[in-house]
Amino acid sequence: MTPDALEQAAQAAGLRLRGLFAPDPDAVLPEGTETLVLLGPDEPRFWPLFAASDEYRTRVADPRGQGMPNNDAHHEDFLQACKGWDPAGSNFDHGGPLTEIAMLGNIAQKFPGQK
Repeated sequence: MTPDALEQAAQAAGLRLRGLFAPDPDAVLPEGTETLVLLGPDEPRFWPLFAASDEYRTRVADPRGQGMPNNDAHHEDFLQACKGWDPAGSNFDHGGPLTEIAMLGNIAQKFPGQK
């Protein structure tokens, strides 16, 4: 997908393309990762679009078949995983490296142009 096509798809959801990052070939990332994409809300359009979405307004069944109000689903999912119930939908095997990438991006912004 081209950056322009990605920007158009993001705009349809009230998002903006904030950046693209081609990681170093030696970076520890999920296999097959070629480009990291940073999306953010397109203010002020995002919140009215999100508040009108089914994801926000309705009970959407989660993959385990347990319906929860989506505004609490992530937190409840996390707490259930901590209690040793089913693994979290966004488990730590995925979330840990993703958080590392985000934090590395934050650090990189403090030192532009440095390697």
